[in-house]
Amino acid sequence: MKNQSVLIASHSMADAELVRDLLLQTCDRITISANVENHLSDFAAYLPDVLVLAFKSLADAKIYYQALRDSSQAGHSYRTVLLCCKEELKAAYDLCRQEDFDDYVLFWPMSFDATRLSMSVLQAMRAIQALRQVQASPQTPPLSKPAPAPKPKARPDSAPNNLKRDRSARPIVMLIDDEIFQHNLVRYLLSGMECDFIFAFSGTEAIAKLQYVKPSLILMDVLMPGMNGVDLTRHLKSTPDREEIPIIMVTGNSDKDVVEKSLQAGAADFLVKPFSQDMFLKKLQRFLR
Repeated sequence: MKNQSVLIASHSMADAELVRDLLLQTCDRITISANVENHLSDFAAYLPDVLVLAFKSLADAKIYYQALRDSSQAGHSYRTVLLCCKEELKAAYDLCRQEDFDDYVLFWPMSFDATRLSMSVLQAMRAIQALRQVQASPQTPPLSKPAPAPKPKARPDSAPNNLKRDRSARPIVMLIDDEIFQHNLVRYLLSGMECDFIFAFSGTEAIAKLQYVKPSLILMDVLMPGMNGVDLTRHLKSTPDREEIPIIMVTGNSDKDVVEKSLQAGAADFLVKPFSQDMFLKKLQRFLR
């Protein structure tokens, strides 16, 4: 993606150069930081959109990242991709699951899926681009100086100020689906409605965006790589300030077991593909009144 930058942090120039070569077709602004004495100054100088941690051990990656978070650049918005070896795969998953890092890629030994790293970085770029768009939106208060909460009339809204919805503003519909066709289809179906549309291609990207915008409704694909729709629904329903967002599951599978698991996870309704425009709009209007 143009106008977005990647910084590769490592102790090994050879590893960093290998990562850079794999990402050349994904990003044209790539910088290597392989000198431990310059790690913090390199980050401060380049302020990347995506930080790739290419350390041979998770311990080294955590030491580097903790020092970075303690530095004066901690307020800069960026996404992290953690590279790991086979022996530390579960530990890398746990670190991302508890949101210490945004995503991880099994890199040592090199797997047959050479495009996995590029896709992870691409999704990170999409997420940070969406985050910046939300931050720049006039409807969203700046993160550094949140707008003061309005005086409560009936009962106070429990959501934090930066996640509150303006009741007079247009409703926001969020689609979480890994297929670009579905994004284009839903955008077309929503063209006649007075609402705004945002999207995410994965659970990780959705979680990142939901830190800065609170949609009126979420359309959730069931089958996605990584975190599937049921697991993501369960996660959102157990997260403060997100649990009240209604979720409609979108799937090509009407199997009873899938329906039951989705409803148990907290889904409010179901849409089975292929669906008509009339059915689609009726479902949405039920939640967007």
